[in-house]
Amino acid sequence: MPTRKQIVDLLSPIVERRDDVALFERTLIVKPVNSLIRFVFLDNTSASYRYDATWCVLPLVDPRKLNALGPGRGTIRGTTGLWDVLEPASCNDFEKTLDRQVLPFLRSITTLDDYMALEHQESRSWRWMYPFDLNLLCVDLARGNFAAAETWLANLYADEELQRRMQDGRSYAEIVEPLAPLFAARDRAGIAAKLREFEAISVKSLGLEALWEYQPFPIEMQSEQGG
Repeated sequence: MPTRKQIVDLLSPIVERRDDVALFERTLIVKPVNSLIRFVFLDNTSASYRYDATWCVLPLVDPRKLNALGPGRGTIRGTTGLWDVLEPASCNDFEKTLDRQVLPFLRSITTLDDYMALEHQESRSWRWMYPFDLNLLCVDLARGNFAAAETWLANLYADEELQRRMQDGRSYAEIVEPLAPLFAARDRAGIAAKLREFEAISVKSLGLEALWEYQPFPIEMQSEQGG
């Protein structure tokens, strides 16, 4: 598997040639980091000098699992499958693939609405088994989409077994309990403040303070407008 130095040596020139990309450990991060983090992660494989690459977009308003960046949702493949850090043709092909396909796509996703559109495009064949998604609840609240948030919570409250599992895993106490009363009161400013706390936890856990930039949540703008 490639060493960390080999990965850094591969990615450093790519970062130097682009103003809106940062190197973070074995990850390329598209700047700015705000409500979303968009990145390309290079993962080790069992094959010598070969690595796998995936792209991912994650919202920062759900802090439960954002303590490290890892493999993403979209696989990036070259003409020979896995990428090779010692093969110049493979390195060139990787950079071209980033420029032609991956980075333009990631740059196009700039808002929470874009993220939700991406979520809806993804296959959700498993959704019937998991009718509640804390990540999407947080995003819908940040978007000020109270109708969608009400549906998420109704699914949760209708499933006692799901509530029990979430309580055992602390997700209920960490996410639902702080947000549910604010949502019941339709307290937009309170919801926005709590989501800002969640976002700050994510940014600190990932060590991305230097890259993060403030971006208003739609619900914050609705609060300012008295909506």
